[in-house]
Amino acid sequence: MKTIQRISTNKSARFSCPRRLHLLHRAGFTLTELLVVIGIIGVLASILFVAIGRAQIKGQGAFSRNNLKQLSTGYIGHDVELGGFMPHAKVAEGTWVETLTRREGYEQEVFHSPACSPNQNVSSGHSKMAWRTTSPESTYEHLTRV
Repeated sequence: MKTIQRISTNKSARFSCPRRLHLLHRAGFTLTELLVVIGIIGVLASILFVAIGRAQIKGQGAFSRNNLKQLSTGYIGHDVELGGFMPHAKVAEGTWVETLTRREGYEQEVFHSPACSPNQNVSSGHSKMAWRTTSPESTYEHLTRV
């Protein structure tokens, strides 16, 4: 029974200390602490956004390389089987885009790079006009900056 009284005496002694009472009644953060935390979160978010942007550009570059590999495979297959180049302009069999689409079963996304905005003023099929873009820099310059 004496042990129980000592414990209860210690509890009352603990709460009677004014310094500890002040710590128990403190509710929340100061303005400075909140601003520091918000600043740290802002810096971390900006680093994350830069990393996401770089990853997106690298992903677009990989996608473009894959598209170019598919197109070159189609060109080589056409040359091996038929012994000639693809038509570069509109001919009776169609354009080179139509020939590859029909022959290899390619989707339209293969003929465009996601790194560049397509030029809406021209149609696909002409080798000199189908690869032009509306961006101020070439696709090569855009992808080599990565």
